[in-house]
Amino acid sequence: MRYAQNLRKSRADDPGEPIEATLRRHREALLKCMETHGIHVAPEDVFEEVASGDSLYARPQMLRLLERVERGDYAGVLCMDIQRLGRGSMSDQGAILDAFKSSHTKIITPNKVYDLSDEADETYTEFETFLGRQEYKMIKRRLRRGVRATVESGGYIANAPYGYDNTRVGKAPSLTPNETEAAFVRQMFELYANGMGCQRIADTVNALGAVPRRGQQFNRTTIRGILKNPVYVGQVVWNRKTHVRPGRQNEKHATIYHPKEEWTVVEGLHPAIISQELFHRVQEIFAGRYHSPSFTGIIENPLAGLIVCGNCGHIMQRQADKRGGPMLLCQKQGCIVSSKLNLVEERLIARMKEELSLLVQSQREEAPPKDHTAQTRQALEKQIATAKAQDEKLHDLLEQGIYDTETFLSRHQALSQRIQSLEAAKTQLHASRQLDIPQMTQRLQNLFDCYQDLPAGERNQILKTVIEKAVYYKEKGARPAEFRLDVFLAPIYL
Repeated sequence: MRYAQNLRKSRADDPGEPIEATLRRHREALLKCMETHGIHVAPEDVFEEVASGDSLYARPQMLRLLERVERGDYAGVLCMDIQRLGRGSMSDQGAILDAFKSSHTKIITPNKVYDLSDEADETYTEFETFLGRQEYKMIKRRLRRGVRATVESGGYIANAPYGYDNTRVGKAPSLTPNETEAAFVRQMFELYANGMGCQRIADTVNALGAVPRRGQQFNRTTIRGILKNPVYVGQVVWNRKTHVRPGRQNEKHATIYHPKEEWTVVEGLHPAIISQELFHRVQEIFAGRYHSPSFTGIIENPLAGLIVCGNCGHIMQRQADKRGGPMLLCQKQGCIVSSKLNLVEERLIARMKEELSLLVQSQREEAPPKDHTAQTRQALEKQIATAKAQDEKLHDLLEQGIYDTETFLSRHQALSQRIQSLEAAKTQLHASRQLDIPQMTQRLQNLFDCYQDLPAGERNQILKTVIEKAVYYKEKGARPAEFRLDVFLAPIYL
């Protein structure tokens, strides 16, 4: 018979004890249990994790174990106690116990062997899990009160931001300046106060050897986050946002941002590395200067993700200009070329219509017309799979702390739009075994007739169904209208 072993470090354990020490102590206890019952557990049947008792679906090792239990792979599973299996919601507890009961898998602890097919054991197990749930709620409430009390006394409970290292002041968690990083932080504030923009500051400190805590280089978003963070003047801000863990399988982590009136702002125990005067001067400049807004889920740029700079290969971005309307520009240092966004959009539509017209003409000249359906479908499916894999990677990077929320949301939105467009193209392709380019072009023409009346997001979707990308070429010093666009149609038209 085959057995498995579940090891878990949770909040119920001594928080001062190192994780490995806790797991080692549990391994020793379960080894004695195995000797007592004459049980052997293979290395591949050991499931270890460090997790709180929140959601079952935030515990990948437990999900793997349950999948094996439901298949009936094991005669029993060893764990320290019943509560270790799960103290989350009642539905999670029910799912765990049902898996063991339906598969006739025993739960083996150092104190007792549970057979859920036995009515007495089942009742006792349900009682134990109920007590575990109540204990877990008490622990969470106690932790929340402790966190609030620590913050209100000026303690800093999160990972240290750039420029600081975690330390303790007495028993309270706090921060101490990391002098190497703090020097760069001061430089960032000074440069911005003297008129330099966030992207230029990022390029400057990157060139000087500054390395962020997450990612390989600073960018406009990370610089902006530093410049607006009151931690650098010795303050602690709490309750700015809440991270929501998934409650179901395949759900993603989410971040909820709270309004300022719900924040807790106190003077921290840590020293400031920026003067109040400099910080306030920077905030005043922020208030009067345009910055690319944080992503809100609403697309304001109809050309988002479509226009590529021909000089450096970077995606060109929209930037507001109060004097003459929004601009489309490449913000890479040394490659700052731009044109009015509406001018680029008009040029793009004109070039796109030209390409489609030429395509229709070539289709009519072919006899018989070629059937590209199978080839096109394969190309679409490959691109959809690639985009979905990239999207999954984004979630991993967010969970690992490599991407901040703004970066994640921006890139996730772009990929979602991409996947949506490709799926729509695939659906359209499926409706007809042979592409009818003239007919499709006529439908697009009907859309273009009302194009200018649509919001930017819908215009962006229309464009992405027709073109893969457009490459923007412009010489430095050229007039705003002196640029070239090379348009590449979407795969469905190839």
